[in-house]
Amino acid sequence: MTDERYFRNKINILSFALTIAVIWVHAFNVEYAGNLLTGINFFTPGQEALSAELRMTPEGEFAFFAACIENIFSELLGQGAVPGFFMISAYLFYRNIGPRLYPGKMIIKWKRRVRSLLIPYLLWNLLYFLLSFADSGGRLEVSAASLFDAIVNYRYNPVFWYMKQLIMLTVLAPFVFVALKNRNTARLFLLLSFLGAAFWTRIPYHIVNEDALFYYLLGAYFAMHLRQEVESEHESSLWLKRGVILSFSAVFLLIINCGIQDGTFFEVEPLFRSELVTGLTVLLRAALPMALFCFVSLGMGIYKKRSGREAALPESLNICFFVYATHYMVIKAVNRVVELLFTGPYLNAVFLLLFFLMPLICIGTALIISRMLKRTVPGFWSIINGGR
Repeated sequence: MTDERYFRNKINILSFALTIAVIWVHAFNVEYAGNLLTGINFFTPGQEALSAELRMTPEGEFAFFAACIENIFSELLGQGAVPGFFMISAYLFYRNIGPRLYPGKMIIKWKRRVRSLLIPYLLWNLLYFLLSFADSGGRLEVSAASLFDAIVNYRYNPVFWYMKQLIMLTVLAPFVFVALKNRNTARLFLLLSFLGAAFWTRIPYHIVNEDALFYYLLGAYFAMHLRQEVESEHESSLWLKRGVILSFSAVFLLIINCGIQDGTFFEVEPLFRSELVTGLTVLLRAALPMALFCFVSLGMGIYKKRSGREAALPESLNICFFVYATHYMVIKAVNRVVELLFTGPYLNAVFLLLFFLMPLICIGTALIISRMLKRTVPGFWSIINGGR
């Protein structure tokens, strides 16, 4: 079993990489160029007809090209970020919970999550409401109902849907423990949660997002039954083999999924086509962060073997939550300013460049603000950062 610091550094690196992916998900900016391409999956049918009119001009052709490039990072690779965070959060919660569920230990864990999840969730949602209120010139409704919607239901902070799901899953921790305590029973619940994610449209009432539940249970399963495999300092060849297998599995799932959607390789009954596509998508998005974890483990192992010491991590790797909490407002503000400064045929080119620069901009902004808050109001910084 690896030492705690080495494992935490591995998690920090993985979280940082997933944070960059999350930024790219929300940095998809072709919508600001005034075209209709936002949200298109360029690996599925229908995109050619939808973009045909735009591609009749050189500007529209470049907009389509830019959207395709951004879509690879935003829609294809980036969508594995949140599943990865669900798995990390579950793994850290259950990795040292022990073979028996002691109420005292569960209460301690819940208290820690109140500080690291619940309080920051409510405060950041309130902050986003105040910023939206100021941006609207005071025209937003202010009432008990609107405040509840803003603070509890993340009305003006859409990226915090993940936080709300994680809070609800944390509340369900005793049920998760009982479901996963026995290895065979755990596999059954994993299968059921996967089927729930695939058939979610047929489920009448949703307590939590079914795909979020699957990712969370998967991370908890690793912590409770495969901790030795996850945390041991295996040979580099093993991590490489696992990473390659998972990567090829993701590519295979993508090809199969596209083939089912456009009928190129497979003919599937329409009654179950959407469920099959959703199920394959869920597996694809689970495979991506798992493959990334293997490659992070490979890189850290090689570095440690060659240098004889662990890598010194920069400060930016320790503020992933703060980057996550602030990146959405930074993206919107930067895009708005750039749209005012650049017009005409150069706008799409500027936005494509900006897309790749956005992680650097968001992380740099978060670093500057975090250092200022740590120096001037350390208590407030600790609260909004969840004590991290």
